[in-house]
Amino acid sequence: MLAIICAMQREAEVIISRLEGKYTAPDGVFSMGRLKGQPVAVAVSAPGKVNAAIAATLMTLETMQHMLKIDTVLNLGVVGGLVEEYRQGDVVLPFAFVQYDIDTTSVGDPPGFVSGVGAERFIASGKIMALKTALTLKLPAAARVYIADLCATADRFLGTREQKQAVRDRWKASICDMEAGAIAQVCSITGVPFLSVKVVSDTLNGDAQEYEDALDSAAVLLADIAEVAAELSKSERW
Repeated sequence: MLAIICAMQREAEVIISRLEGKYTAPDGVFSMGRLKGQPVAVAVSAPGKVNAAIAATLMTLETMQHMLKIDTVLNLGVVGGLVEEYRQGDVVLPFAFVQYDIDTTSVGDPPGFVSGVGAERFIASGKIMALKTALTLKLPAAARVYIADLCATADRFLGTREQKQAVRDRWKASICDMEAGAIAQVCSITGVPFLSVKVVSDTLNGDAQEYEDALDSAAVLLADIAEVAAELSKSERW
């Protein structure tokens, strides 16, 4: 089963509306159903690293693995662009993830080093190229699909070019968000393959208003992405 994690209801609502045989838990956090004929679980975690990590942990616990047979966690949502080439509405698949607000360099650790895991960066599942190819072929022709070298995650919304440029210069990341790096960490511990697909909401020069204006159209595109991933999950390439 494909497990999808979105931070916000606005990111997930179109996905959930397309589920067949839908069941949503009373708390509204978890929904299940079939998407393009394939079983899917959807969690709305709420923004931020801890919230995202809790959702990922719950979905990848051994008991859930046994009950639902989750074989991949897919983080879907909007993201800030850190490079000039990314435009609003671009689709980006990060290859690697760093939590740039973790800093224990004063005790000799590398920047972004996650104690207890012993890693600075987490890598997406090897399924990333198959998903990128499928998205390129099946999304609307206007959609531009990229592989990003690095997604920078922190409990921080970057609302100015100066803030974004500083993260770009320091980490060489192409996009920034508040969840993916934490989910990647959980999946590396639980051993469940992890992928993330993001839609650019605010560009390098964008601000909170540009982000807000992009959410409705991004939600539709995220649902299209979820359907492509669900279809791909039944193929031998998955």
